[in-house]
Amino acid sequence: MIHNTGFVEVNGAQLYYEVRGSKAAQRFPPVILVHGLSLDHRMWDAQFRTLSRVFLTYRYDMRGHGQSDPVSEPVGLHDDLLGFMDAMGIQKAHLVGQSLGGNAVGEIAATHPERVDKVVLIDSGINGFQYPTPNVLQRIPTYLELNKTEGREAALQAWVCDPLFGVSFERLRVRTALEEIVLSCPCSLFFNPQFQIRPPTFERLNQIARQHWC
Repeated sequence: MIHNTGFVEVNGAQLYYEVRGSKAAQRFPPVILVHGLSLDHRMWDAQFRTLSRVFLTYRYDMRGHGQSDPVSEPVGLHDDLLGFMDAMGIQKAHLVGQSLGGNAVGEIAATHPERVDKVVLIDSGINGFQYPTPNVLQRIPTYLELNKTEGREAALQAWVCDPLFGVSFERLRVRTALEEIVLSCPCSLFFNPQFQIRPPTFERLNQIARQHWC
């Protein structure tokens, strides 16, 4: 059984990662799990255990989250994902992205389809899509202002109570885990959002081959 943890340098930043799976699993494309905004690799605990029984499974902390380096300049999370694959010697993988992580996964699928086997998007945002109002993106400035006036802890306490997390809070075990992750988030990207701008992914979805979706 392979089970490694560590840091890998990607585009000048140190990203924390974990990989688990049997040696026999290496005959299949690996799975990479990409978490959402204000979360980290721990959100995938259950999926990581299950998927690693069949696939060589990776999870990592995006820049500005968890144990990875903070954000100090505009960052392309899709570039970090592609760079992570390169650094780990992964030519092609199944990509699973949740929320903000799904943005990065969708961008890779649209621009580098040769690096993707299957795509799984979970409650994902798509760059360029016009969201109906009200939506969570309209509420985020409130939490950014709270961070300025009352500090990071107060802002995260308010953020974790956002309606976005309402369904998760219906189960005590999930709520406890979620609060632990969010309230410990360094969140340099959340409180100082700096994203490299690319042509809207939504307008390029037709570049993703149908067989990549599941």
